[in-house]
Amino acid sequence: MYIKGELKINNLNALQQNYLHTSEKVKRRLTIATYISAVLVFMILSIIQPSLHPIHVAIHLITAILLAMLVPYIVRQRTMNLFRKSELNKRLGPFSLHLTEKGIEVNKKFLHKQVSWKEIRIMASDEKHLFLYQSNQSAIIIPKAFVGSMNQLVEYISKYASELEIKSKIKTKFTRKQKGVLITLLVIVLALLVGMDYYYF
Repeated sequence: MYIKGELKINNLNALQQNYLHTSEKVKRRLTIATYISAVLVFMILSIIQPSLHPIHVAIHLITAILLAMLVPYIVRQRTMNLFRKSELNKRLGPFSLHLTEKGIEVNKKFLHKQVSWKEIRIMASDEKHLFLYQSNQSAIIIPKAFVGSMNQLVEYISKYASELEIKSKIKTKFTRKQKGVLITLLVIVLALLVGMDYYYF
């Protein structure tokens, strides 16, 4: 089976997003970092302005939540910067994949390698891509636009990759628009609390 196409920067962005949502280790670290950040910010604000007044406590709490919500975004941006600092000329551009009983032959302008089926550990996907992870930091990207039949491809891969772990499609809890609305509401509530604190207390 042959697959030919071209990888662009948006394909790498999709891989980065998929990796952050697929890797259990990354998800655990992000969750822990978010909670720790919220607690630390709340403690620091409480030390700087000690008060048990409900308005002050609410201001500290919402501020801590808002700053903690930025942690995953900062981590994702940092990961994306690592992608950009890598040798993109080896990642982007035309590619061809030759799938055989032995594995996948990857051919790009500056990269030629043979990946055995035993090396492929995880198969994940989003709406437009199929990702074959060899390790936490290495994956073969297959844009679905260049594949004739996805069902046939998945069956072919599953047939030979005996140790393959199949990840279901990512279902995000909130869309980018919903997250924006949530953050906006928290900012408005924070502004109202600060205003109430300034004018009435």
